[in-house]
Amino acid sequence: MANEEMTKLKDSELSRARRQALGKSLRHYRVLRELTLQELATRVGKSAATLSRIEAGQQPVDLDTFLSITRELGVDAYRILFELQVAENPQGPRREMLGVMDRLLRVLEESRPKAT
Repeated sequence: MANEEMTKLKDSELSRARRQALGKSLRHYRVLRELTLQELATRVGKSAATLSRIEAGQQPVDLDTFLSITRELGVDAYRILFELQVAENPQGPRREMLGVMDRLLRVLEESRPKAT
């Protein structure tokens, strides 16, 4: 039973850390776009207090709200999620991206006309 409780605690701490990282990223892009919480809240149909709690990592964000926020901030939702993944596991996404780039370079090299 204690092991199960430890797992829940770890999952809960991880979820909180992810919410905080996501909120920090959303706040970064909001400030970069020079929008106040109230301006963004009006655009996405949420209260400024709700957005403040999301940015602080105190409240989870649902998918629809997340997509509305990223759309209003003019940033790709996938970019934010990728940035969070890189922050959480720096080697994973980079290694995958290097593999994709390597395969792309091979395909381009193979499709290049041969010099005669």
